[in-house]
Formats: sequence, structure tokens, C-alpha cells
Amino acid sequence: MRRLLEDIRSLDFRAVVALLLAAFVLVTIQFHGVDFWQKTELVRELAARGDRVSDLVPAQRAYRQYYSQMGWAAGTMLLFGVLPFLTATLVLRMRPSEFGFHGRGFLRHLWVYVAFYLCMAPAIWLASKNPDFRATYPFPHLARNDPSLFWRWELAYFLQFCALEMFFRGFFLFTLERRFGLNAIMVMTIPYAMIHLHKPMPEAFGAIFAGLILGYMALRTRSFYGGILLHYAVALSMDLLATRN
Repeated sequence: MRRLLEDIRSLDFRAVVALLLAAFVLVTIQFHGVDFWQKTELVRELAARGDRVSDLVPAQRAYRQYYSQMGWAAGTMLLFGVLPFLTATLVLRMRPSEFGFHGRGFLRHLWVYVAFYLCMAPAIWLASKNPDFRATYPFPHLARNDPSLFWRWELAYFLQFCALEMFFRGFFLFTLERRFGLNAIMVMTIPYAMIHLHKPMPEAFGAIFAGLILGYMALRTRSFYGGILLHYAVALSMDLLATRN
């Protein structure tokens, strides 16, 4: 028992909280994804209200799929955004600026993120020629033909990217930095890559490189804002290309 207490006292409290919260968030999001939301009464009610065009089963399924994606986005905002923010500020007593809420570093290095996007743009355009690409993006099928539903989805999609970047390139990365230094980037990249396991293999492998690059940039600029800009710029480009005539 004495040895156990000594081992517990030797732990870095901030790192322990970050790692355990990451485990909790990843497990929860795995079991509360789109499939979970499709079975909820809330999504059924929203789908019934939205389906004013047709009583056909395919139309009802399309609305349910749309609101299930919106539910997934809301869950992501809560688990990757609100929960870590409250944990950092209330439990770890960190100021927001200590875990990436820093605009000055982002603005000074904005050109780097723009350059990254320009390098990726040709690959995104080529990928958009693939039929599987058009069948995948945007995730809610209804958003492909309805501008109103498309931009509602894009707003939710943007906010979930804000939460995602705040968690991985903000809270998680900066809370581990004191214990692991630059090695915190590698630690952060592992769970970040894992949330892409359901994606196509090239995209999942690409998440490893994205995690390393965005993690390094976040530590050096002391801001995760650039990750939001780059991540969403790519996602929006993919959705717009997929819906073009």
C-alpha cells in the first residue's frame, strides 16, 4: 500500500487527467456516433417534421440520416469541446491561453496554413473525380441537393472541427507538453489517428501526418486556430466539389 501511494504521488496530475479524459471521450464517441443517434426519439421527431415533401420510406430515411449526422456533430462539440474546456479551466485551473486559445501566434503564421492548403488543393480536386468521393461527401445525403440543409450542416460541421482541434491540438497537446515536451505530439497523434479508422485507408494514414504537422505547428504558435482553418477549408472544399454539377 505504501508503494502504491508513492507511485500515485509520483504521477503528473495534469497528464493523468488529460489521458484518462481522452480515453473516456474516445470510448464514448465510439458508442454514440451516427448509428446511436438514428435510434433516438429526438432524431425520429426531427425527421418527421422535416419530411414535408414525401411520405415515402426513402425520404424518411434520408431525413433521419441527416439529423443523425447533426446529432453526431453535436455530440462531438460536447465531448471534444465543452467537456475538455471545463476540465481544463475548472479542474486543472488552466487559463484558455495556456491550451491554445491564442490569436496572435495564429495570425503571424497564417501564411503557413494557407501554403499547406494550396499544396493539398490539387489532391483534393483529383480525389473529387472518384465516384466514391461523391457518394461519401457531404455526409448527410440530403445536404447534397438542398442549399439550406447544406449550409446548416456546414455550420455544424465547422463547429465540430473547432471542438476537434481544441481537444487534440489544444487541451490534450498542451496538458501533456509539460510532462512529455515535443513527444506530446506523438502521444496526441495516436488517438487522433484512431478516430479515422472508419475512413478509407489513405485518409487514415494521412491523419498520422496531419496530426504530426498540426501538432508541431500548434506548439510552436501556441494556438490551435490554424488547425481549425486548415481542417475545415479542406472539408468544405471536399463537400463543395462533391455537390457540384
